[in-house]
Amino acid sequence: MLTIENAQLVFVDTPGIHHARHKLGEFLNYEAEEAADGVDIIMWLVDSSDEPTEDDIRIADLLKASAPRATIAGPEQN
Repeated sequence: MLTIENAQLVFVDTPGIHHARHKLGEFLNYEAEEAADGVDIIMWLVDSSDEPTEDDIRIADLLKASAPRATIAGPEQN
């Protein structure tokens, strides 16, 4: 959380949205998608060292219907 004179920012790190293979994965996707509702901005971090995956494209489509977003593309950090 960051509080400044005229604003307060709350940073929320959600589970990654992915192709779920079990109930836990479905629940994590649900939680991440629900977190996108009711926020003022979404920051999406992506790995720019590879081409977008099918999941990346699906997530981009999902985020189009959500809050304004900033996409941060950078190389994967090890």
